[in-house]
Amino acid sequence: MHFMVNASRDKLHSHLVQNLYKEDLFDVLLQESSDIADRREVVAKAVEMLKRAQAILNEVVDTKL
Repeated sequence: MHFMVNASRDKLHSHLVQNLYKEDLFDVLLQESSDIADRREVVAKAVEMLKRAQAILNEVVDTKL
């Protein structure tokens, strides 16, 4: 049973690798989805706002000292 499972796994792995590494599919496979791009933009804006808030808080702390 062990050998049958391993043989099937190896054949499946080989088949998937052959289909995955076709140069004409690289552009499609490496393309970022629009959902991910939108989420990345939202997160980048949030990070920028948090950095500005941190800078303001640091100024407030510095003026109190």
